[in-house]
Amino acid sequence: MAHSRSAEKRHRQSLKRRARNRSVRSATRTYVTKALGLIEAGTLPEAEAAVREALRVLDRAQKKGVIHANSAARRKSRLMVRYSAAVAAAAEAEAAAIAEAEAAPPPEEPVKAPRRRLGRKAAEKAPARPAKAPAAAKGRAPAKGRAPAKGRATAKKAPPKKAPAKKAPARKKKEEKGK
Repeated sequence: MAHSRSAEKRHRQSLKRRARNRSVRSATRTYVTKALGLIEAGTLPEAEAAVREALRVLDRAQKKGVIHANSAARRKSRLMVRYSAAVAAAAEAEAAAIAEAEAAPPPEEPVKAPRRRLGRKAAEKAPARPAKAPAAAKGRAPAKGRAPAKGRATAKKAPPKKAPAKKAPARKKKEEKGK
């Protein structure tokens, strides 16, 4: 208990400051814990934003005198070391995944199952295949001993040959007049 009026006043002031500093210190811990949790989870884009915010809050607490300058520097340093290690590990894992993907053989194509022959009952249920058209109907020459199809010629006529085009007479270059 305080023995003088000035000591009593000092005690009252310390209680007010403690209440004020307590919320700043608590917020600082919350931001640092949140950043560490995101780093451990591996969500680096979100972790980067959380780390920046934690660094700002630590600097603000140091400026207000809530925490000592060396304490703020130590916490910031440890936070950045963890974040940098997580970024390096993620980059290394990505490089390893790329190297593994390049080294892996290409995926094999699935093997098709052989076609089953239909039994007699299944063949009766299956739709019938269309009958093949005779060669004459397709525009081909008929087989030997058969009459040509109606309206079709037995052989195609060759197009008439064109006479070779005459070349234009070569022009003589104008000779330069003597000087």
